[in-house]
Order: sequence, then structure tokens, then C-alpha cells
Amino acid sequence: MRIDLHPFADVEEARRWARGEIEDAAASARGRFITLTPGQEAIYQAKYTEALSFDDAAAAGRPDAFPWIAAEAQCSGMPLRAVADRIKRRGDLWNLVYGPQIEALRVTAKDGLDVLSEIGQVVKAARAAVMALNDVREGAG
Repeated sequence: MRIDLHPFADVEEARRWARGEIEDAAASARGRFITLTPGQEAIYQAKYTEALSFDDAAAAGRPDAFPWIAAEAQCSGMPLRAVADRIKRRGDLWNLVYGPQIEALRVTAKDGLDVLSEIGQVVKAARAAVMALNDVREGAG
């Protein structure tokens, strides 16, 4: 005899719950790598864009083209090149490793819910996705 206890009226309600759980876990995973403060994403993107173009503009004799890098260099006492390299390294980790990993897990998990026809399957899939997203950590894997 099988007994399923759950608060869902139907599988679609379970899918809505699961999507929310997956989104929350993805947000939490992103928060381990980036600041979620309003406006901070734009600053990180501006700094990363500067760092990516640093070599070209610096070679063209335009170090003044880097207000974000210059401000950080002035505050930290580090040379422009060291600041640009540090920003690029951190940005590459997010843009090329952790961000895509989190997004792939999030999209795959949510898309996978559509083919599940039983509430128990949906709950199990959501829990697996949340665990996978919780496991995304710097240096893990």
C-alpha cells in the first residue's frame, strides 16, 4: 500500500512549487559568487568590460579609458595592470564557469518538470535540482 502525503491539489500546482524552489536555489547559488545588491551587477559588468579591453586601450596609450580600474587602483595602491588582471580573473570565473553552470542547472531542472506526470516525480526532481544548485561552490567539483 502506497500513501503519498503532500499539499498539492494536482501536478501543475506541484510544478509551480518546484519552479519556485529551483529559482530560489539558483538565486542562493548566484549569491555565493556575486553581490545581489541593486546596482552592483552594473558596476561589476562595467569593471569587467574595462578589464577585458585593458590590453587594447593601454597599448593604444589610453590608460584614462579605465575609470573603474583607475579608481580601484588608486584606493588599493595596486598598479592598473594588477587591478585589471584581478577583475578579469574574478569576472572570468563568474562569466565562464559558475554563472553558466548555475544557469544550466536551473534551466534543465525547470524544463524537466514539464514531462513529469506525477506529483512525487515533481517533488523528487525539485529536491534533486535544489541539492545540485546547493553544491555549486567555488573550488567544488
